[in-house]
Amino acid sequence: MTTIDYGSASANPQTKPAETKISFRSLPLELRHQIFSSCTVLGLLILSHTCHAMYVDINSNPHLVQQSEGYLNYVECWPLEISKPHPMLPAGAIPLTVRMISYYDKVEEYCGRDPLDGYRRREWSLFNEVYGGCHRDHPDQCQNECWWACGGCDLIRRKEDFPWIRSISIAKYLDYRGIVQVSNCKDCWV
Repeated sequence: MTTIDYGSASANPQTKPAETKISFRSLPLELRHQIFSSCTVLGLLILSHTCHAMYVDINSNPHLVQQSEGYLNYVECWPLEISKPHPMLPAGAIPLTVRMISYYDKVEEYCGRDPLDGYRRREWSLFNEVYGGCHRDHPDQCQNECWWACGGCDLIRRKEDFPWIRSISIAKYLDYRGIVQVSNCKDCWV
């Protein structure tokens, strides 16, 4: 380990202190939970799928999900049959999944500018890109069984369960992930 004396006249002005890398996991649990508490329900879902440690952090604390933007009490809305305990979570913990937030929770809260292209990005667009099950190169071949977030009502459902009046491409825009097609359900056109 090298000690650098910045107060000395003989110290080399080009010498910089060594950068210390701090991993997110090395932060205290309370600080990680504070950071998680500012996430939307979709943000928590995406983060919980990045690594085992984040999965356990997020899913072991039900208050994180309950206090997130877009949350509408998914545990009481979805019929649950837990046949055996989750191997990574405490007893009784119910993991956050797409299925758990579908049909009730919304992905409407975040609307920020994409850092690479400057376009406004809404959470339903991000959801459709990450979990929509549609192929980026062939969005017209999207399967009815895939998950979809409506651009109008922000609900997540299976594509086949939306009350589609017709398949409408309201907007196409390019982001750093590829072409995203936006479709609204019939309920949003009333």
